[in-house]
Amino acid sequence: MIQVIDNYKVMGEVEYENFFEIEQARPSSRLLDGSQDHGWDIEYVGEGVIKWHGKNVKVQAIYLFKKEEYDLVVEESGEDEGCLDWEEALKRFEIID
Repeated sequence: MIQVIDNYKVMGEVEYENFFEIEQARPSSRLLDGSQDHGWDIEYVGEGVIKWHGKNVKVQAIYLFKKEEYDLVVEESGEDEGCLDWEEALKRFEIID
């Protein structure tokens, strides 16, 4: 289950299967130190729609990675970012107003 956030408030959770990607995740430049995501090294943000209480709700999908995990897959093995465990890295959906 993945948290659904609206204005920094946890509204509930939704199954990964209820997420439909619209825009592929891309790296963000947000500084993670000192934020609610402190302890993570790399953030990707995508957009999509979740099925939430019978409605389609537009969200940002927040993916977080540790540098070691990212480097192991992308840099050391020579694989592309598509080989990362995106489902595991998806930490929350943030509702877009």
